[in-house]
Formats: sequence, structure tokens, C-alpha cells
Amino acid sequence: MDRSSRLVGKEWEVWGNKLLACRYRPGDYQPVPDKHGGDAGIEGYSTNGCVYQMKGPEAEPGSRKWHNSLRDKITQDVGKFIANKDNKLSDLLGSLKIRRWILLVPSFTDREIVAHARKKTEEVLAANPPYIDQHDFQVVVLDEDAFAAEKAQLLRYAVEGIDISTEPVSEEVIDGWSEDERNAYKVEHLTAKTAKMPTLVTEQRRVAFERQVIKWWLEGQNVLEELRDYADAWEAIRLAKSEQEKYLQGHCMVTNQEPYPLLKEALAEIERTVEQRVIALSPGSRRAVAHEAVADWLMRCPLDFPEVASDEQA
Repeated sequence: MDRSSRLVGKEWEVWGNKLLACRYRPGDYQPVPDKHGGDAGIEGYSTNGCVYQMKGPEAEPGSRKWHNSLRDKITQDVGKFIANKDNKLSDLLGSLKIRRWILLVPSFTDREIVAHARKKTEEVLAANPPYIDQHDFQVVVLDEDAFAAEKAQLLRYAVEGIDISTEPVSEEVIDGWSEDERNAYKVEHLTAKTAKMPTLVTEQRRVAFERQVIKWWLEGQNVLEELRDYADAWEAIRLAKSEQEKYLQGHCMVTNQEPYPLLKEALAEIERTVEQRVIALSPGSRRAVAHEAVADWLMRCPLDFPEVASDEQA
């Protein structure tokens, strides 16, 4: 799975806790740190009787590997939820009766997971730990769409104090990336698109532009990697990139607009969107993110520019 496409691991846990803190009133949701003794099968609980566990993607959503990892996560952590009835959880929950054990994931599409959750519900009811509501307990799997309002609210507000500083990408790094066989398909897609740009009238200019695009991507990736410490900002940028990519793909299929003005328009639009959604991000970082988004589209998406006749010179 391409790590740049989603928050993973602890990053997803941070994002999930932000969504939950936004869902409940202040004081009604309690995160449970896993330091010193583990989390006992939960990563947070609410005062209305829900306990939460979270799992970020380790494989492409919808794949069999993702299905298996979700199934195993439920099995393992529901097992902890039952096994810790005499110590950790009793101490944590006190007299609170739990109605829902909820696994929060980015997405899931397999109803077998729902059936597996139902099976685990029966196991918990049979074990009857003292902190569950015997009349209203269920194991449930929820995805990010269940928190659409909270997500929108988080993405509407700026994150303060973001200061991203990364080292410039050298020519040697660009050479190494370009020559890596794992990146061959991206280079091929980029070359296919630059061949459609009438402003790149010589081989020298085409190669120079392609190297500039690769530099945009590498520098933007460095900024995005640093931004993973700011889950809400990273999600806002991911959403802005996704929206702009869909626009570019659709626009290329229905327009005869020349590539250069189209890319210039896309750069301006995504920078403007990022500025609106993450206003604390510096202008330099916004530009790096915008250029990375366009470079990523040029190198990753197989859709080509339309054939356009033009005498315009770059």
C-alpha cells in the first residue's frame, strides 16, 4: 500500500481520537494511552458506554489482506477485552456498563467482517465480563463516513503553529529516484504527458521539465511526511488533492485546453484550497504541496492530455 495515500498506525489513532473528541461533549470521551502495560483492548471510551479500538490501513482497502487484518484485529482485541475483566478494564471502567465495542477504520466493504463482529458479540456475552451491558452489548465496525460531520468540522478549522522545514532535493537524489526500477511506471506516464505539451519544443526542454516535476514531487513528499504529525491538516490536504485530481481527470476528457494553462490553473486552485483549509501552513509549504499534487497526477495517472495543436512557445 502506498503510505502517502492514508494515515497509518499511530497517525490513524491520533486522527480517530480527534474525531471522537469532536463527537462527544468535553469530558464525555476518554482516550486510553497504551504506555505502561498496554491498552487492554481499547484505545478510548465514552461515558455513554462505548469503547473504541482503531486500526489504520496496512493494505489496500477492499483487498483480502485488508479483510484478514480487520478480522484478526477484532479477534485479538475483543479477546483482550474479555481477558482483562479481572484487572485492567475493571480498574479503567469502574461501574460504567459498556454497550458497544467499536473498531474504527478508514473504510471496509466486506459484510463478512460484520458477521465476524456478530460472532465476537456472542463470545463477549457468553464470557459476561462485569463491565458489559448484557441486554444491549454489540461488537461493531465503523468507518470514517460514520463521523462525516466531525470530519468536516475538524477540516474547517486551522491547525496553529505548523512550521515545516525540509532540505532541498539535490540533482543526485533526482537521478537516483529516476533510475530506480520501482519508479519506472511513473516516469513513463510523465513522459507520455510531456510529449503532448507543445511548449516543450526540444528534447532538452522536455527532459528539464520532467526533472523539475520529479523535484516538485520529492520536495512535496518531504513536506507531507512532516505533516503526518498534524493529522487534521494532513487529512485536509489529502482531501484537497483528491478533489483536484478528479477535476483534472474529468477536465482532460472533455476539453481541448492546452496542458500548460491547465496545470497552471490546477496549481493555483489547489494552493488556494489548502490555504483555506490549513491557513496556518506557510506559503512555501502550500506551494510545495500544490506542486506535489500536480506532479503526482502527472506521474501516476495514466490519462493523457488531449492532442492539441499549438504554436505557443514556453
